[in-house]
Amino acid sequence: MIDFRYHLVSLISVFLALAVGIVLGAGPLQESIGDTLTDQIDVLRADRDQLRIDIAERTMDLEDREAWIVDVGEQLVEDSLAGRDVALLVLPGATDDDVAAVADQLEAAGAGEAARARLTEAWTTTEPGYRQTFSQQLAGYLDPAPDAEASSDEVLATAVGQMLAGGAEAEVLRELLAGGDEPFVAVDGDIVPASALVVVGPRPEPVVPVEPAASATPTEEGDDVEDPAWADVVAAFATALPTVTVGSGAELILAIREAGIPTSTVDSIGELPAAITVPLAIAAELNGVHGRYGFAPSAESPVPVIVPAPPLVAPEEPAEPTADATAGADG
Repeated sequence: MIDFRYHLVSLISVFLALAVGIVLGAGPLQESIGDTLTDQIDVLRADRDQLRIDIAERTMDLEDREAWIVDVGEQLVEDSLAGRDVALLVLPGATDDDVAAVADQLEAAGAGEAARARLTEAWTTTEPGYRQTFSQQLAGYLDPAPDAEASSDEVLATAVGQMLAGGAEAEVLRELLAGGDEPFVAVDGDIVPASALVVVGPRPEPVVPVEPAASATPTEEGDDVEDPAWADVVAAFATALPTVTVGSGAELILAIREAGIPTSTVDSIGELPAAITVPLAIAAELNGVHGRYGFAPSAESPVPVIVPAPPLVAPEEPAEPTADATAGADG
């Protein structure tokens, strides 16, 4: 009986509260509440309109700055690599837009495209045993040959670098690397001896929140970099040609920089300044200057010190025989 009375009193209290609210809302408080809501709506509309104006202004500012960067970039890179042929090597995951942006800046710098190659999925999916056997076969065509302790990845990368350099065994290496049912490399066009190599890597992986496992232990800064094997691969490329790698400052580029490889790197791939920096970095690399360029914390400076590429050295022509030498030969 006590429980029933308790529930009955509770229900009566609820209905009385509702009734009082309806009466006050429809009576003396109606105008006050309506005015307050109207004022709040007006303020929200004004904030929305101002945000639209701010976004339009920021968009115009960004477009103006991008146009300025394009104009200045064209002047900076113009003829900086005139007469040079540069090879492009595309790593798995790199986008066509980023490759095109780099190629456009190389063309603006006056460089010819020695060759364009892309590492295929077979580079990361073939069985270790097959890779080891295949790399041993490749090693016989490499000059200079890699160290005896070199991994199969390093031997393969050395072969790719020497192929793009256009040496005496370039076509043989191309046939081996780009042939078969599962080629390691896809090559577009003919191979022209290259002065330098640009390696184009992928953009950073999107961050997806993941609940840490109960047994997981926190990692130190820099532990979440891309597979360190890529750093060894780029180091092998650099043994064949002066190399500039452009990619993600949080993954590929960080791995190369932390490994201390003597080569140049450009982070912030996908952004216009990164593409413009590539020809300038090549010119510095041809002068023997390695640098870490971009906006990532591991970068040394946004752009390299602008230097002209060293002059091309013409191949020596065989000396013409002198009159005395000709007479001696006749005698």
